[in-house]
Amino acid sequence: MVELVGESGYGKSTLGRIVSGLIAPTEGDVLMMDGQDRAAMSPAALRTARLAIQMIFQDPYSSLNPRRRIRDIVGEAPLIHGMVERSDLDVRGRAIKTRRPRSVARRPLSA
Repeated sequence: MVELVGESGYGKSTLGRIVSGLIAPTEGDVLMMDGQDRAAMSPAALRTARLAIQMIFQDPYSSLNPRRRIRDIVGEAPLIHGMVERSDLDVRGRAIKTRRPRSVARRPLSA
């Protein structure tokens, strides 16, 4: 997991869009986590890489549904794309819980 944090206007959303392939960089290369150059990836490899990227935008009130648990929000994309089974989401939730036990069971906007 990579988290990108910074002040407003520093390009966090732009960088996320470039890495996910939503927009092209004006210069430079985009290297994926495994060191592959995104521009040189085959369409199949690029699709696989895109499935591993999930952006949560700056405004949590429009990005996160307060009625859903964090583990359900984060697990939704892998489930839809056939990367995990529904039963695996509980296993992933338990794995995440080992670091911050209460955070994944919480609702996003709760204290």
